[in-house]
Amino acid sequence: MWEFILTPLKRKQWGLAIVLVLSFTSYQEFPRVKHFLFYNFDDYAYKVVAYGLSVATNSDDIGSIVEEWKKNKWGAQIAALRVLCDNDEPRLVNIMSAQQKSKVCRMVQ
Repeated sequence: MWEFILTPLKRKQWGLAIVLVLSFTSYQEFPRVKHFLFYNFDDYAYKVVAYGLSVATNSDDIGSIVEEWKKNKWGAQIAALRVLCDNDEPRLVNIMSAQQKSKVCRMVQ
C-alpha cells in the first residue's frame, strides 16, 4: 500500500515523498475539513459582531453602534455583518431581534 511513498524515499527523492504523504493525508482528512469549513466559515464574523455589539443594552443601541461603525468606516465590523446577513441571517437572531436584524442588514448593504 505504501509503495508509492517508499519508492521515492529509496531513490532519495524527499521532496516528492513529502508531497505524496501530504496529499494522501489531505485526501484522508478532506471530509472532516470540508465539514469544518462548511459549518464554521462565518464563525469569525459572528464573533466580531457579537463582541462589537456586546455593549448594547437595547435595540436602539445596536442601531447606533452600527451607524457609528459605518461613519468611522470600520471595515471589519461592517464586512462581518455583511457576511452574516448574506449567509447566516438566523444566527444574527442570537445577538439581536428579528426586526433589528432586518434593519441592520439593510444598513450595511
